Amino acid sequence: MLKTARHDRLRPARRALLGLVMAVALWASVGPASAAADTLSMSLSSATPTDGVPMTVTLAANSTAIDTSGAGPFLYVVVQPSSAGGCGVTYGDDTQVVGSQATTISGDSFNNSTQVSTGQTSTSFSYTGYSPGAYTLCAWLESTSNDYSNQGYTASVVTATASGAVTFVNTDTVATTPPTASPTPKVPFTVTFSGQADAVDSNGNGPYLYAVIQPSSSGSCGATYGDDVQVVGSQATTITGDSYGNSYTQVNTGAYSDAVSITETKGTYVICTWLESTGQDQSGSGLTSSVVLAAASPATYTVGAPPASPPASAGVKPKPTLVQTLRARLHGTLTHLAATARQRHLALRSACDAVVFHAPAAGRLTIRYYQLRRHAGNLLVCSGSTKFVRAGEGSLAIDVVPTAYARRLVRRGRSFKAVIYARFQPRHGRAVVLRRTVRLS
Repeated sequence: MLKTARHDRLRPARRALLGLVMAVALWASVGPASAAADTLSMSLSSATPTDGVPMTVTLAANSTAIDTSGAGPFLYVVVQPSSAGGCGVTYGDDTQVVGSQATTISGDSFNNSTQVSTGQTSTSFSYTGYSPGAYTLCAWLESTSNDYSNQGYTASVVTATASGAVTFVNTDTVATTPPTASPTPKVPFTVTFSGQADAVDSNGNGPYLYAVIQPSSSGSCGATYGDDVQVVGSQATTITGDSYGNSYTQVNTGAYSDAVSITETKGTYVICTWLESTGQDQSGSGLTSSVVLAAASPATYTVGAPPASPPASAGVKPKPTLVQTLRARLHGTLTHLAATARQRHLALRSACDAVVFHAPAAGRLTIRYYQLRRHAGNLLVCSGSTKFVRAGEGSLAIDVVPTAYARRLVRRGRSFKAVIYARFQPRHGRAVVLRRTVRLS
């Protein structure tokens, strides 16, 4: 009887101990695997941001430790054109496939990733787009920070992913204002270009304005400036640019306005105007890599017959204007220089030539030679400038600035194209600029 009573008293304690052992065994069998998986979500300040205006990308994460020290995972974020395809399995895999089209916005100057803490975190990045179109944003939480761009590492374990989509909106505009009345042949008239422009790069530079005048019979305007002049050829006259050989005029950001003076013969013409993202869409090269941000509606106008002049007194001719006189004398100077250049190895001479010019008024005469190159900027070969304190005759010595490229061509007996600019800036009034293209051999 005593033994039985003692056995009965110990039975509840044994049952409690057995339950505790079974609970510990069950927890050990489940272990850390029962912890919640990492999560990652993305939110955007705007789904349709404007070119050149920063947008904010925010990543909300709920993450667990990736090692025994309790450190959190590494966050990678890229922006890439939607045409490049979807997001890769890992950051390294994505940048290996997409290449330079993928822009990494996470990390710093030393790493492509940003390490986040465990638990719930929120991390924001700023990004500014400069080309319109649809883009995809890809984000990964990974176990290591060694999944570097273009290395193709896939050893890093992805614990969570997120993605988003944006469309960068272009707000650039351009309009062409032709003359309201029919211009008179060979009499200058003004064409004005105006609009709104956003920055095309991180330095805040504005886009590039291209404009040509071509006969209406040559067809419609091309998709880009380079495409148009490639098809229309010499019938297209570029009216933008400067005395340095550029075919474009870079406009300021915000509201802009630019005016050019034009002289044409009798006929019907169309003005084609483009606002593009780069200054590399050079005349005749047919480059189409430049993005057209805006294009003005073709402006058509007709240069009519000149009005009848009143009868002049017998033996008395009307006196030419200063502009007409300058154009005639600059034309004669260019003709002389072009004829001389065809007979000499211009790039190897110690001086291009000596120019004698009779200035009709006080001002400055500048002459420059540029070597034309298709896919690079034009190179200055030689230049000279002289000042006329009063009307009269003066001489101008033009010094050579040889280029290695021109020397090699001449040494090999090959010729190259060059353009000669002659510019006279009167003390009062607008400058007159003429140019002539020659082939140097």
